[in-house]
Amino acid sequence: MNHTMSPFLSKSLAANNKKRNKNIIINSFIYFVIAYYIVAFSANLFIVLLAKIVGFDAEFYFNGFRLSGKEWTVDTIIFLYFFGNLFSLFLAYFAHRKYRKQRRFRNKINLLYLWMYILAMCWFFGELIVGAIFNTGMSSAFIAFQLPYFLRILMAFIGIFILIYSGYQVQKQVIISAHLYHTELQASEVKIFLSNQIFKPALLGLAVIFLLKLPHIGQYHYVDIITLLTIGFMIVGLFIRSKSEFSIRFKSRNGDFYEPDFSISKTLVIAVFMCLALLRISFAGGISF
Repeated sequence: MNHTMSPFLSKSLAANNKKRNKNIIINSFIYFVIAYYIVAFSANLFIVLLAKIVGFDAEFYFNGFRLSGKEWTVDTIIFLYFFGNLFSLFLAYFAHRKYRKQRRFRNKINLLYLWMYILAMCWFFGELIVGAIFNTGMSSAFIAFQLPYFLRILMAFIGIFILIYSGYQVQKQVIISAHLYHTELQASEVKIFLSNQIFKPALLGLAVIFLLKLPHIGQYHYVDIITLLTIGFMIVGLFIRSKSEFSIRFKSRNGDFYEPDFSISKTLVIAVFMCLALLRISFAGGISF
């Protein structure tokens, strides 16, 4: 006997799936924004603190910093733009280890560690790629090392390869995060989940970050914007060979299956945007160090 689903039930299931996918996107988007500003603020603040150690005056803004009051030397360029940017690699290492330890727990805060790893990797290698092309940021340290331009471009290509490969490597970690929402992930749903968990939230997050940078979006000659866009290389790597041949079933720590949780914390959403608005206003004129 053939059984067919009624049109009403079919529409109901489609609407339910659409709502669930939307909630996955929103949850990941919120943690993307939080992770970006943790990475950006901490990485910039670290360079500012190093600059103060060597005698610079610094102004810290919502979207960057300015240094003045001291002549630049080869030593200070290398110290600030090379060793200063290494802090983002430390953040990536910390976030990756934290995520791997916590990923077995069904806690959406794990998305924060996942996004911190992705964005910190893009912060460091994006600086390397963009700096090598436009002779800014980290490339200033390479110029101080007297590296020829073709070697800097070669390093940029190495940076691109590392981001793509890192995206490919993090694919498994992203798929594991599906246990936050699913008891089982069908093989045909893997690419859809990767898109909902990473690609679409990243697009939304980039749009919000660009809006928050207005009207000073070109303050740093768009170098910070282009650097942020290097997340595209990791996303490319994420989708390499992402077609799974097997379904994945998730269990709780005691081996039992659990009910999926697609809820959105409205309190978290409101708190995040209130904090962003407060930071945007507080740092509008810069804070002197």
